[in-house]
Amino acid sequence: MLTIWIWNHIPPRKNPDNEQPRFANRHPRATPAIKSVILLAGLLLLTILGSITVFPHLEQMIYKLPTF
Repeated sequence: MLTIWIWNHIPPRKNPDNEQPRFANRHPRATPAIKSVILLAGLLLLTILGSITVFPHLEQMIYKLPTF
């Protein structure tokens, strides 16, 4: 949720006074790269948090399984 919020609030590059921005000319794909890094970091964080919360419960459930 936070990742999507940050993703949607990255402003597009503005061009004040119709000047050619030097940075945007050299790196036209800088903003998508930043967005993809933020998205990947968010997914990694969700994966880590999910594994921390799920695996202890899985371990307890495995120990409680009936043995035949």
